[in-house]
Amino acid sequence: PDPIPPNWGGPGSIIGAWSGGAYDWERDRLIVWGGGHADYSGNEIYVFDLNTLSWSRIWGPTPNEQIPDDGQTYEVYQDGNPSSRHTYEGLEYIPSPIDRFWSQGGSCWKGGGGSNATWLFDFDSLNWERATDSPDSMYGVVSAWDPQSGHVFHQGQNDFSQYDPVADSYFVRGNYSEGWWNDKMTAEIEPNARLFIAIGQEQVNVWTLDTFERQNPTTSGGDNVVNANSPGFVWDSQKQRLVAWVGGTSVWHLDVGDWSWTEEPASGDNVIYPTAPDSKGCYGRFRYVDKYHAVIVVNSIDENVFIYKLRDDI
Repeated sequence: PDPIPPNWGGPGSIIGAWSGGAYDWERDRLIVWGGGHADYSGNEIYVFDLNTLSWSRIWGPTPNEQIPDDGQTYEVYQDGNPSSRHTYEGLEYIPSPIDRFWSQGGSCWKGGGGSNATWLFDFDSLNWERATDSPDSMYGVVSAWDPQSGHVFHQGQNDFSQYDPVADSYFVRGNYSEGWWNDKMTAEIEPNARLFIAIGQEQVNVWTLDTFERQNPTTSGGDNVVNANSPGFVWDSQKQRLVAWVGGTSVWHLDVGDWSWTEEPASGDNVIYPTAPDSKGCYGRFRYVDKYHAVIVVNSIDENVFIYKLRDDI
């Protein structure tokens, strides 16, 4: 934007300041939204379109004169739109029947206070609307959209909840009392076993979606994945497997039958080497693209977008 919104960290914080993304498979584009705390006040939305292989800014930002810059925490700017925030792993795309970009939680501009708010962005009207607040949040919220129920499952600081986007309602499904500060984790749903799995920051947290029981299994063969900050983590719906990425040209598969990781190196004729993930992690900027049986990732506003074609033969 010109002029640049108030900031300490610059527009690079749109990705670099603990910020995530989602994938809009109705329009074939990666959505990036972030910034927040004292790093960057701009609340604009960016998308990378796989049809044109180009970036665009589809909304925002709030005009600078309507962005408070007094050091306090703001959920909403003066124009009524959500403030910029560290979005962590609290972004999802929810398809029909609502077709919305969903955001929950985050560390808001500028004081950095945590948010319980839920926001929905309408791609047709290009408007934000505030939805029902989450019953529980944290700075490092993790979430995953469930294709079976059409709901978003959400792990906050003390509660595990389920969001029904049609009813705009949350339901608490489990709780715990560790008081975690897990700001570098990524979650995905294994639909066959009905598991919500959050990994990263040396942890594996698993919720069974049929019983809402929680476990912390010890995985084998992939300590580099589990110990990473918010690794890339997606469900490959064509091959029915979980896929993780922590940098380099290999991906990793997680077998929830025995909780083992298997490395899959890139093919011998691969010549593309992706840039390293941001030190804070991938969050939701590593996403599965069913149309191409591939994953897409972006690690910085100043670097290329990378697309990794998954193997079809294993």
